[in-house]
Amino acid sequence: IDAGDAFNLAFGGRADDVVRAGDGFNLLFGNAEDDAVTAGETARAESEWRRIVAGAALARSAGLEVHGGHGLDYATAEKIAGLPQVVELNIGYFMIGEALFVGLAETVRQMRAAMARGREAAGAA
Repeated sequence: IDAGDAFNLAFGGRADDVVRAGDGFNLLFGNAEDDAVTAGETARAESEWRRIVAGAALARSAGLEVHGGHGLDYATAEKIAGLPQVVELNIGYFMIGEALFVGLAETVRQMRAAMARGREAAGAA
């Protein structure tokens, strides 16, 4: 990989999960952590979160732009937004789906508040 190459980094925090895709940005997936939280598996959720944090740091140290993506809701977007390496959240599907129930303006307000809380809690505001 050379400087300026475009690809996705699609992983659950493991460097060996890097996939070459070619569309110019990098995605950080937290689905394994979300699954563990939903299942009430606190230790596994914490382990998965540490992998995400380490993966984001690895990607950034390699000069990659890190995006948090897919499967994010208010709670997970708040947590991912607190990672200083993350420069963008891919939250469109959730927001449009949520907007069907509460309206787009309210969905945007709640998501912006969640992201601000995450950044503030991490000192990245």
